[in-house]
Formats: sequence, C-alpha cells, structure tokens
Amino acid sequence: MPTKPGPVGAKANGDGAKTAKAAWNPEDSITLLLIIMQENNPDLSVTGWKAIKERAQAVFENNYGMEGAKHQFQKLRREFMNKFPLETKSKGDEEAAMTPTKGRKRKATSTNDHATGSGDGNKRKKARGNKEEQEIQMNDLESGQADTKAKDE
Repeated sequence: MPTKPGPVGAKANGDGAKTAKAAWNPEDSITLLLIIMQENNPDLSVTGWKAIKERAQAVFENNYGMEGAKHQFQKLRREFMNKFPLETKSKGDEEAAMTPTKGRKRKATSTNDHATGSGDGNKRKKARGNKEEQEIQMNDLESGQADTKAKDE
C-alpha cells in the first residue's frame, strides 16, 4: 500500500520514518552563506565596495548607506569568525610550505670514497669575488703548494 508523501524537505531517519527538518532561520542562512564564501576566501575579505554600494542601494532602495553596509558585513564577519574559527595549520606545515629551495644540490660523496680513500678530499673550493681576486688567490695557493713540494723533496 502506498504511503503518503512527507512534508517538503522531510528526510528518512534510521528506522525508515520521515521526520520534518526545521525551517531555515535568518541566522542560519547567514552562517551558511559565510561558510560558502569562506571556502574560496578563508579570511572573508571583500573588495569592490563601490559596485557593492550600487547594487545594495538598488536592492534596499537606498535605505542603507555605504558605511552602514560595510559595518554590517564586518559585524557579521567578526561574529562568524569568532564562533567558527578556521583550523590553523601546525607550525611545521607552515614552515614546510614556506621554506624556499636552496638552489642546486651538490653531488653527494659516496661512502665508498671515504672508506677507500679514493675520493679527492684535497679539492679546493672556488674563491668568490671578482676575477682579479680569484687570480691572486689561485697564484697564492699554487705558490704555497710549490713551496710544500720543494720542502718534501
């Protein structure tokens, strides 16, 4: 035997019976709109107040001024943000997201090079600075090596 349809918006509960949902009140409607807005704009910031002013004047028939509209929005925003604060990321997540890369990575020395001594541990680092300074440093290093070789012989 067919059953009568339930009220509009009725939903079946766990035992199959339909229960009526409460009607939307203005506060819940505003909260829903702010939740929707916050999905793409987490801090609910607003730009384009000039266009908003023109539209609001047409909709509300000039009953509210621009400053009143801004004030009302900020009040609603503040109440919403206090009642439903955003979940903040942990400090580690923020640091990982904001840590810049360091540039090129150097080739890692294999562990076999250290163990066998086959790695060239005597490599000189390149001097930084202008070319004249680099040439002077290279000459100093080469002359220092020449002196040590002469002493060794």
